[in-house]
Amino acid sequence: MISIKGLYKKYANPVIHDLSLSVEPNTFLHIQGKNGAGKTTLLKIIAGIESKDQGIILIDQYNQDTQLYQYISRVGYLSDSPFLYPYLTGDEHLKMDLNIRKYHDEKKPYHLAEKLELTQEQLAQPTKTYSKGMKQKLAFILGIYHHPTVLLMDEPFTGMDQKSLETAIHISHEMMKGKIILFSSHQEMLSTKLSTRSIDLTEIQSSHDKVREE
Repeated sequence: MISIKGLYKKYANPVIHDLSLSVEPNTFLHIQGKNGAGKTTLLKIIAGIESKDQGIILIDQYNQDTQLYQYISRVGYLSDSPFLYPYLTGDEHLKMDLNIRKYHDEKKPYHLAEKLELTQEQLAQPTKTYSKGMKQKLAFILGIYHHPTVLLMDEPFTGMDQKSLETAIHISHEMMKGKIILFSSHQEMLSTKLSTRSIDLTEIQSSHDKVREE
């Protein structure tokens, strides 16, 4: 379960203010809203990539501020433009992540690569040679193979072809059953075939503004 209470983040102006949200297991939540509503910021804060100004975030009762290791070990994160080491091969990325996580099934990420048609030849190449779609496939594998409790995805599949997109959605359903996905996407197929619930950050923030004004 994810529990967010009183989340606040400000740059020049408040982006997220007094957001409280609970997400139960077996929920695939589509986070919607206008540009600038804070969708990317929210996902980065939950992932621990972006700092928050106020608020409490718990995953399975582990506090992001005081139990960071237990918290982060339960999270997978994907962005539209994933960070990969350009001079490392795809295979080296997988082996490095397996070693860091000490994950028991070393074949799992390679099975996912095969399903996504990311070939051994491609995995042997440095990621600086990859197309956007290939980078997103590798990032997706790195984010999901270890069965995270929570998978956070920000426009994760924009570079994938139709077949790969359908495969990624199928893998998400298969591997995250009983767990939680939070995602932001303008891709209609992802919204239609993946989400079980949706929220609109623009509407939530607007309602908070109205309450303060009253």
